[in-house]
Amino acid sequence: MKIGAVFILIFLISSVCADVFSTTSGQGEISIGGISGNQTGFFTGIPAIASSTPSPAPSGGGGGGGAGGILILPIQNLTVSPSSFNLPASVGITSSASVVLENTGNSDIDLIVSVSGIGDIVKFNQTSFIIPANKSKILNFIIEPPDNAGIYSGKIFFSSGNRKTSIPIVINVGEGQSLFDVFVKIPQSYRQITRGQNLVSNISLVQKGAQKETDVTLQYTIQDFEDNVYYSDLETIAVLDEKNYQKEFNTSSLSPGDYIIGAKAIYSGGIATASSTFTVLAAGNETAGEISQKEGFFRGIASSIGNAFKTVGTFFKNVFGAVASLAEKLFEDIKGNFRAVAIILGALLWVVALFFIVRFRKKIFKPKQRINVWRYGEGISKKDPSESQ
Repeated sequence: MKIGAVFILIFLISSVCADVFSTTSGQGEISIGGISGNQTGFFTGIPAIASSTPSPAPSGGGGGGGAGGILILPIQNLTVSPSSFNLPASVGITSSASVVLENTGNSDIDLIVSVSGIGDIVKFNQTSFIIPANKSKILNFIIEPPDNAGIYSGKIFFSSGNRKTSIPIVINVGEGQSLFDVFVKIPQSYRQITRGQNLVSNISLVQKGAQKETDVTLQYTIQDFEDNVYYSDLETIAVLDEKNYQKEFNTSSLSPGDYIIGAKAIYSGGIATASSTFTVLAAGNETAGEISQKEGFFRGIASSIGNAFKTVGTFFKNVFGAVASLAEKLFEDIKGNFRAVAIILGALLWVVALFFIVRFRKKIFKPKQRINVWRYGEGISKKDPSESQ
């Protein structure tokens, strides 16, 4: 057992010596424990945590449900008009729209445009440009609807350096014969509601063409700007000429954030869609901003812990790096990398181990004295019975 333990220990030490210290061939980059010098952290199991800076949500719309994610400061001196889009579209028909960007500052703004969620539907011909100081720019984009009718949502991002400004966009895609128009309107007093408060919406169905009573199936949905659906329901309504009604929706399952209430009218020969946006605030005196600050606090704690580990890891990495650099200078005559040194160290360990095995072989291999025991009657004797004869 002792011999086996000694050999295992020597093997492990020699393996570690060979693997821990090495250099990147031709670059002189020191690597410690498989972690190269150009990496940001020593403990690779700890994810990098970016710092978060709260910012107000863009006016006239916003992000998906809840207050999660890292908040980014908006672009200074940039005005976007309109502040949100809610556009109709039809399957197979390409349409266009435009957004006005105004630079109200005294310096130029470099902008990059991108679309999240519906980048395959909303497309900009120009995605990188400069707006001079005190100038404005009209930016056009096209809408290529998908093959299926529905309500599609996302965001348009305008980025400049490490700042971003975003506006929400909703595309209401219909298909088939245009026999009905559907409208969804939220009263101004219900544009912002507290969590748990019922959402009130006014829905209108207007018949076009021949005036005859028609059954229309209404599909209601509540979704966020990342296409997550939180509510869906169906009902069938008979419509002649026009139908106006009010409908309430429970919001107790929604986290603070911005949402879309949508209606899809399904009838014989076609589908019509419409939607409107609303915001859910936290219940009681707590606002969505305060919720965000609390979540930011816990993210800050996680970030601090991560940074602490990163600092400790960097310290050890620097220490081992200094040791490795010193060893490299001491063995500068050795060609190749530190693996050669590790092999030499491993060989020396084997020599030392063999010396100790030879030196203390008598103690290591000394056999134990055997004692034979014979039992006579009720007593025990350690004497061999043959000796008494």
